[in-house]
Formats: sequence, C-alpha cells, structure tokens
Amino acid sequence: MRTGEKILIGGIVSLALGLGLYTILGPTSGKQVKLEADLKKLKAENQRLAEENHRLTLEVEALRNRQDYQEKVIRQELGLLKPNEILIQLPRKKQKTTKGVSKIPGGGSRPMGVK
Repeated sequence: MRTGEKILIGGIVSLALGLGLYTILGPTSGKQVKLEADLKKLKAENQRLAEENHRLTLEVEALRNRQDYQEKVIRQELGLLKPNEILIQLPRKKQKTTKGVSKIPGGGSRPMGVK
C-alpha cells in the first residue's frame, strides 16, 4: 500500500469513528433520553385510559341492559323512590369534640374552668 492510500483509509476510519461518537454523545443524546422517558409516561397514561374506557364501556352496557343496575343508579345518584315507598334517613352520629375541654398533664382532661 502506498502512503497516500494509508492516509485516505485512516481519514475515512477517523471520520466514521468521529461521526459515531457524535451520534452517541452529541447534543441529541439528551433529547433522546427525555423523549424515551416521555414515551414511557405516555404509554402508562394510555394504558390507564384504556382500562378506564373499558370500565366505562361495561357501565354503559349495564345501564342499557340490566334493569337491576339501572334501579341501583337511579336510587343512589338521583335519590328516586318507587311509588308508595318511604325513605327514612337517620342523622349521622356527631363525633365528640374537645371544644371547652383542656388537657391536664398526665393524660386526663376536665372541663375548662374546673381546677
């Protein structure tokens, strides 16, 4: 091989190596990592939405075809009753409040103003 051919082959190899390193380590490598992370997030969101879509499809099907489910939804969400049906609602139990009670060292409590 002549010297000129050696230089030409060396230059081509160097150029190919340089382009390869630039592709791997160049300014677009960070963008690719970010894009791959974004793609992973979008795929997860897409999967969640597909599951929700399936659940909603089943619910719509049940609302169209199942009278027991229709009745349940009408009663729970709309609060409707059958003719001659009476609804009795009891008030919820209120939680005891500590208003007007002070803490005593040692873990006890007493009404405020009592020593």
